[in-house]
Amino acid sequence: MTNETGSILVVEDDPINRILLTTCLNQEGYTIRTAENGRQALDLLERKPFYLMLLDLLMPEMDGFEVLKWIKTRPGLQHLPIIVVSAEEDMKSIARCIEMGATDYIPKPCEPTLLRTRVKASLAMKRLHEWETYNGKILVVDDDPFDRKVLSVNLTEEGYTVETAENGRDGLQMLREQPFDIVLLDLLMPEMDGFDVLKIIKADARLRHLPVIVISGEGDLTSITRCIATGAEDYMQKPFDPVLLRTRVSACVEKKRLRDQEIRQQQELNELNKALEVRNRFIRGTFGRYLSDEVVDAILDSPRGLALGGEKRTVSILISDLRGFTSVGELLPAETVVKIINLYLDAMTDIILRHCGTIDQFIGDGILAIFGAPISHDDDAMRAVACAVEMQLAIKDVNERCRAAGYPEVSMGIGINTGEVVVGNIGSTKRTKYGPIGRNVNLASRIESYTVGGQILVSESTLKACGTIVEASRAIEVMPKGFKQPIILYEVKGIGGDFNRFVAETEGAESITLKTPIRIGFWEIEEKHVDKDLHRGLIIRVAGETLDIRSDSPINIYTDLKIVLLDDIGKHLDAEFYAKVTEILPESPTAFRVRFSSMSQEVKRILKTRLEL
Repeated sequence: MTNETGSILVVEDDPINRILLTTCLNQEGYTIRTAENGRQALDLLERKPFYLMLLDLLMPEMDGFEVLKWIKTRPGLQHLPIIVVSAEEDMKSIARCIEMGATDYIPKPCEPTLLRTRVKASLAMKRLHEWETYNGKILVVDDDPFDRKVLSVNLTEEGYTVETAENGRDGLQMLREQPFDIVLLDLLMPEMDGFDVLKIIKADARLRHLPVIVISGEGDLTSITRCIATGAEDYMQKPFDPVLLRTRVSACVEKKRLRDQEIRQQQELNELNKALEVRNRFIRGTFGRYLSDEVVDAILDSPRGLALGGEKRTVSILISDLRGFTSVGELLPAETVVKIINLYLDAMTDIILRHCGTIDQFIGDGILAIFGAPISHDDDAMRAVACAVEMQLAIKDVNERCRAAGYPEVSMGIGINTGEVVVGNIGSTKRTKYGPIGRNVNLASRIESYTVGGQILVSESTLKACGTIVEASRAIEVMPKGFKQPIILYEVKGIGGDFNRFVAETEGAESITLKTPIRIGFWEIEEKHVDKDLHRGLIIRVAGETLDIRSDSPINIYTDLKIVLLDDIGKHLDAEFYAKVTEILPESPTAFRVRFSSMSQEVKRILKTRLEL
């Protein structure tokens, strides 16, 4: 019978393809032989049996069609499964191969998983064919040459394959070296009698289920009872009746066949369970870092859990970003940047998963999370807001750990939008990513871009979905890029109800007017790109993390700025920082307030010096 991990012949003239095919199948435990051309393959087939052939079509001397034709005319090879693996993808070539007897056709380049699946299926079909045409293999153990001959002739005529042994020791040796379906065992033999052989067979874990029919001249009831008690399947007395012999053997072979089938099915079930366990462990280990346990369980329970496709859903999209971290990161060693980001992301991931959010992706130091897919709840928007508040509260602990490690502190802005998106597993069969797409995703990103460190801004749709339990301190009107009408955003301070979480209130810092304003130059930033036009201005007041600036030209509110300090003659100092315009001051159209998102130690030193003057 065919072993699933049997010997496979790979016929391919391209050495690279031979290596790729061989490597892929070796990993599955198959024994691989290769041939560089058709003639070499035919020579191997005449000298050695194979369970399967992978055959290229376009080869010199003898192409794949000729090899296929030759094989299917040989009686001993007609049932050899042949999978054609070729770059020829036209339907004419495929149809011709199948008509000539090919089992399957796989186009190059081969996808490894598809190749392994097709090979496994072809071997299973070969086993099924062998099983349907296989009558059984019988070992006759008898010291009498005449009896051995008579038994062999009778059983061979019935289509059985028969092997013989003239004593018990030879019989046991043959049983250890090759598989049999049934043993016909004489009792009275020199050196080792049938009782001893039967006892050894039934004590061997690998052989104990092998049916044994005792055929002996001993007809006394004691011998019969002893044989049955030792484990014999049946007992026939010599001289035997040929019809009765065939009936008894047929029953035992069928019993053995059913037991083998049961064992094979159990093995296959065990393999499937093992593969399922590996799959589930992989899914839980991989997706568990981005999805809550509830979502992972839904994926495992659903047969379509990882299928490609999408659906329209109303979700709440949370996007967070570390303010000014890109500029800070440029001044730090790469390993320090990674450690800070990982410390931050580790804390935020736990919070998002606790609120049943799905982490769609990490974008550098940013996070995109979805609430409402793949599993939706009635309070998705509320959980998104509660999550954002919890994330802002956790920044305190993150900064304590940063200070302890000697890293700079970080601050985060969060934007949330609620609306309909297309969400699902989007991609190709080779690479898939679960996530949302659509206008509302873009709007969430725009909302986040208006935030400063420590701030949570939400859309009107999110606030409405949450109801009255959200505490919003103020509304601001903005005109996001790509939108025709202005939208209203709300700054969230907390959420009541069962969540009952509120952002810590910061005391208003004292505003200090500088006796000698600080000269600055600044550039506007749009979509992460710094404008080439330099503007000039003066820092006239300082209050905590905000600066009041008087400029030579008006600036739009919520504009991001790159600012550099200037000396008294207008030369750039080695001191720059980033800030966002948060307010246009009433004293002048060219006066505005900024909140800085990142500031180097040198800038802080200069500002401190000026404040002390």
